Amino acid sequence: MVAVRCDCGNEKAVSAWALRSSSTRSCGCITRIHGQTGTPLYHVWQGMLARCRHRSNYAGRGIKVCERWQQFADFQADMGATYKNGLTIERINNDGNYSPANCRWATHNEQARNKRNNRLVPTAWGKMLLTDAARLHGISVPALHRRLLLKEMNPLRPARHKRPNKRYELSP
Repeated sequence: MVAVRCDCGNEKAVSAWALRSSSTRSCGCITRIHGQTGTPLYHVWQGMLARCRHRSNYAGRGIKVCERWQQFADFQADMGATYKNGLTIERINNDGNYSPANCRWATHNEQARNKRNNRLVPTAWGKMLLTDAARLHGISVPALHRRLLLKEMNPLRPARHKRPNKRYELSP
């Protein structure tokens, strides 16, 4: 056990493991101060911090949480009023940090549209996501993806109708 002093001034004995793993963040005053520790908004905030501290996909790219949002009360003041259950925090610029200017609430479907690995394809209406282009042209996403991989001249052409298989055709 190690004696530590919390930001609020209280002293507490904490195991060395809890300090190294960041599982101890306060003496318990955080819960007493904002009373939000079990709420969905608090879990969103914790997840955001954890992604930037421990995941190489985020930390390795230099994505950080702004200084203001290191405290839950500030995060809650900036984002809490517009939060609804089921929403996730989304960075508008995928390469930007978590900050009030670069974050908004989004559904899982909206978030899926704002990923680095989404493929944009040129269409008559400008560039659009591969999934949107496939739906708009009435073809499956795998078919469009295959056509693009094969570098077909017109990958967005309508799907060809299959000829009926005579072998399985019913005879009169």
